[in-house]
Amino acid sequence: MKKKTFISLNLALILFLTFGCTNRERTGRQSSGPQEQTTEVQPETISKVTFYIENSESTFGYVSSNTEYVAVLTELAQKTDLVKSNTAFDFNFINGMGPQVTHIGNSADMLKERLNPDGFRTGQITHSNLNGMFEQALASAGGDSISILISDGIYDVGKQPQPLNALINEGRSLRTRFIQRLMKENLQTLLVQFSSQFKGDYFPGMGGVIRGIDQQRPYYIWIFGNSDLLTSNFSEQYLRGLEGYENMARFFVISDFDIPYEVVAHNTSGMYKTDRRRKHVLTDISPDRNTKTFQFSIATNFKEVPYPASYFTDAGNYTSSPNYHVTEVSEGKVLSGLLYDALPFEPSHLITVKAAGNPAGELQVNLQYSFPGWIEESTTEDDSSAPVDTASTFGLKHLTRAIREAYTDISEKENIASFTITIQN
Repeated sequence: MKKKTFISLNLALILFLTFGCTNRERTGRQSSGPQEQTTEVQPETISKVTFYIENSESTFGYVSSNTEYVAVLTELAQKTDLVKSNTAFDFNFINGMGPQVTHIGNSADMLKERLNPDGFRTGQITHSNLNGMFEQALASAGGDSISILISDGIYDVGKQPQPLNALINEGRSLRTRFIQRLMKENLQTLLVQFSSQFKGDYFPGMGGVIRGIDQQRPYYIWIFGNSDLLTSNFSEQYLRGLEGYENMARFFVISDFDIPYEVVAHNTSGMYKTDRRRKHVLTDISPDRNTKTFQFSIATNFKEVPYPASYFTDAGNYTSSPNYHVTEVSEGKVLSGLLYDALPFEPSHLITVKAAGNPAGELQVNLQYSFPGWIEESTTEDDSSAPVDTASTFGLKHLTRAIREAYTDISEKENIASFTITIQN
């Protein structure tokens, strides 16, 4: 019996090794021992959305009537694709220095009943802690759950002798909160600016006289969650369709995106040759005889990058080697049929570069992680004097820079994408 057992064990071992080797050959992987599973399972659908709606006194004016603010909140609370997928909703007010969270309910009908001044009048309405609100919202996001924070975005720095310095310090504290959360899990932050009719009291963040106003005012929605979930469920097209939409920005940890690129004969000036074996090398280059210019385009696909389409077509978001500059970025669909079909990938954009000196050398083109210009334009650092404008928010850039700096500190790379082309005479 012992001999038979020995033979059986050896036969089993031979079969195991044979099939094991065959499997490794098929998959193209080799292993000398057990491998740890490192692939992170990405959620496909959102299981829960948690809303935090600031209801300090400074926000009452947004719900004075059936405003754009009310329309957007009720739309988000009943977003069609989330309803179809049986996503759970949880609605909360948030205010006070704690901050204090007041649970409203789990249905859109319960929320709609509270979108008025009387419904907002709950909790510690005389104070707000914006950093605390962010911390609460970040804690509720992760995995297949997302959170949404709605606020006027105005810091309540209290009666400080130097409110601007206090605001900057609040920004540093916010950066710390984001870094601590991002170290635990990679979350995307989507910031959307909206405009709504506002009829009520305006409380200056800088301090000063409270004024009653009846006009348009900006407000902000921050959405936190898994990057793929936010990108697929809150597209630029969807957000632009909401009432009062103004601007948007996405913040995410930059990683090694798989971004293909190749040189194509689009917007070409001058001559060059390409080598199929060395796709990123140009040889035998010569400028155009008449214009003395050398120019070509780089086809690429940014489908993995969760930025709005307008970001990629803004040439100001690119940098290049000193002897070149980016002149134009167009959508990939402008390519003719032959050029389009010859590429091994579907081009989303074409980056045209032009030599500013000697064309030869190594060209590097970078897509930067730029700070959105609209945030600077939407910021005021002194809202203490009348009149209140319709577009500015006290301290917005300090708040948003803190968020961006947190993502930059956590990111592995400085630029979203880099393309290198070797150019030889």
